[in-house]
Amino acid sequence: MLTLSLLLLQSVATPTSGRVEASDASIVVNGSSLDATRQAVERCFAEQCPPDREMRATLRYANQQFLAGQYDAARRTIGRSRHRNNRYAKRYPELVSDLARADVTLSTMVGRPQFAFSASLDAVSALKSGLPVVDPKIMMQRLELGDQFARQGRLEAAAEIYDGVAKQGRDINNYAVEGHALYRSAVLFSTVASVNSLYRYRARRAVARLADRPEPEFAPFRDGLVLLESRLKVLSAKPSQRAAALASVPKTGLTEPVLLSEPFVDFNRPGLSTTGTASTGAEWADVSFWVKPDGTVDDVQVEQTSSTPPGGWLPLKLKAVADRRYAPVQQSDGPGVYRVERFSMVYNMVRPTGALVPIRSSHGRLLTTSLSSSYQAKKVPVQ
Repeated sequence: MLTLSLLLLQSVATPTSGRVEASDASIVVNGSSLDATRQAVERCFAEQCPPDREMRATLRYANQQFLAGQYDAARRTIGRSRHRNNRYAKRYPELVSDLARADVTLSTMVGRPQFAFSASLDAVSALKSGLPVVDPKIMMQRLELGDQFARQGRLEAAAEIYDGVAKQGRDINNYAVEGHALYRSAVLFSTVASVNSLYRYRARRAVARLADRPEPEFAPFRDGLVLLESRLKVLSAKPSQRAAALASVPKTGLTEPVLLSEPFVDFNRPGLSTTGTASTGAEWADVSFWVKPDGTVDDVQVEQTSSTPPGGWLPLKLKAVADRRYAPVQQSDGPGVYRVERFSMVYNMVRPTGALVPIRSSHGRLLTTSLSSSYQAKKVPVQ
């Protein structure tokens, strides 16, 4: 339930994350770029470069480690830099916060959600150390903290943060901040209400707070509400009614694909093989595909995989991706929108009742990371 709500949060009008993820389309995932960023960090240490240069070099290196699937190594790289540079938060609040945000992503990828939550708190604290209290960057980072509360199932804590940030944005006439906060609240409670009728009033109230705003700056968020309603209708439709639900999705002004439907797959069902463990490392695969203007998916390809071969979950996920439906994309010509996503099977560390030492859970979670900007679209869909 909460996983669904967070997927919806990421679908429309959400801020650029800035986490360990490539944002330069020229980046190519290969050994040379990994070596080059490592050497840059080593040169920085040898030259005793200033903290801001060292943090930027570290973030670039950890980014390449992440892209290469070296999640544990990337987390160690970030952790060492945080230990060295946390004391510079007042001087370099955004860089210190970026290190913490990277730690959020990497801790999640290695199955340490409790450390991800702690790092999310640190990311907010770093910004507060050196920026004015009314700086929108602090408010947006608080929204990501709210998302962490939502992932833990702490709905009221998440809602309190969303409402607080919405008020702060309104007080300084920052419609973007207010819109992001109101949208998150609407998504969270609408999704929960779709499976628990006790939340229907909260959902209606959350949606109305955004839908009733006439300012043009809120238009992307109002479009998001339209697609949110459409997606929930598709997800709740019976199999015989799903095609009609998809066909009824209204057109909006959005030019980026918004996922409406993907077949459910139980990746922990008996007999489904996985090979990744705490000792062998993560299983992951980078998968490319095209979202056609009508919202269907074409030309699903595996670009690369982890050194530990992905288990039986990958063929099932590939089929699910091929059967996805997106909201129609506004495009005058061309084959559609090129996408690359990394799917990582992650096993959280858990502490069994009465145990002193945590162990790796036997139940995996398949996490999705967008890597579209790290790959260049050099081909057109197979006809």
